[in-house]
Amino acid sequence: MEVDYEGFGSYTTEIYTEEAIRLIQNHPTEYPLFLMINHIAPHSANEYQPLQAPEENVNKFINSIEFIPRRQYAGMVDALDESVGKVIEALELAEMLDNSIIVFTSDNGGSPEGHGDNYGSNYPLRGVKNSLWEGGTRVAGFIWSKSLPQRVSMDLMHVQDWLPTLYEAAGGCIPNLLGIDGVSQWKTFHEGVPVRAEFLYNIDDIYNNSAFRAGPWKVLQGNATNLDLGAKFHWDLWYGPSGRSKNTSVHDLIPAIIDSAAGRALSRTGVNFNVTELKIRQSEADVKCEKPVKCINCDPYNCPCLFNIIKDPCEYNNLASEEPNILRHLLSLIKYMNRTALSPIRRYNYPEAAPQFWSNTWTNWKDFI
Repeated sequence: MEVDYEGFGSYTTEIYTEEAIRLIQNHPTEYPLFLMINHIAPHSANEYQPLQAPEENVNKFINSIEFIPRRQYAGMVDALDESVGKVIEALELAEMLDNSIIVFTSDNGGSPEGHGDNYGSNYPLRGVKNSLWEGGTRVAGFIWSKSLPQRVSMDLMHVQDWLPTLYEAAGGCIPNLLGIDGVSQWKTFHEGVPVRAEFLYNIDDIYNNSAFRAGPWKVLQGNATNLDLGAKFHWDLWYGPSGRSKNTSVHDLIPAIIDSAAGRALSRTGVNFNVTELKIRQSEADVKCEKPVKCINCDPYNCPCLFNIIKDPCEYNNLASEEPNILRHLLSLIKYMNRTALSPIRRYNYPEAAPQFWSNTWTNWKDFI
């Protein structure tokens, strides 16, 4: 692996997109292809210019988003959206789209209102990236294939489920995957039959926190604010704008979705867009939280908190005192799982890896010694 110094000054989102298209165009279609595009956008960049996007993308929102950091963030998301369209278009032109499975998802919630020098939004969920609140862990995503029915799923799924899911979708035999915690969701996607009833959010001895979900119940305990790690703010409340306007609706975006590069490519392969059904899907995917007149406070640093995520996805009401038996059960499950946890890997400090020794670049420096 070598550093592409010629790419200096180019926009990373565009570089990744161009390389993905090149791989698709040069791939012999008689062989399977697994292509994973790990875009950096809309992650923040260097401290001196954390939000970067091409001017033409940012200017699309000059009349609709007044706050400049949010406008820049929108430009980053727009460039990412264009990338998705170009990749799907490339699959269509290569006559690969009909037999493709496309997954779009995130690894964590966003960083809102300046958290991490970024201006995303997890509205209406609680918390931010790097926390175990729903805003830091519950992400939107989709999987598309011509063989899958169109629906919105609220079934439980963990990131570790993607491996067995895609393995089964490609014809693999799940029992061959030994020693994994993930479960295949392929049947769930096809038939709407839930296959997961619980999952572990995390047990972190460094951050000193843990969380577990069983059915509708979620327990959260420990440091939910990252103050122990030098954070300047708590970041355990509700942040970020809704992105909604009093004069417009998400339904107003449907014509642009259908006319996007991805929409046109799908249409050319025989996919029909029903506007009424699209509106229904948008409404079904909307997470709604009615803020109660009086919230039951939660301070997981001092006492474990318990939430009914189905009824209270925004984690307003701590039900630990009302449901002590459920709380004890979930805590016992965390304790049980922690028995087989490995010790955290030591974070080594290598001064010789500093960019000043490698042409001012963060690189795979050990390969060059």
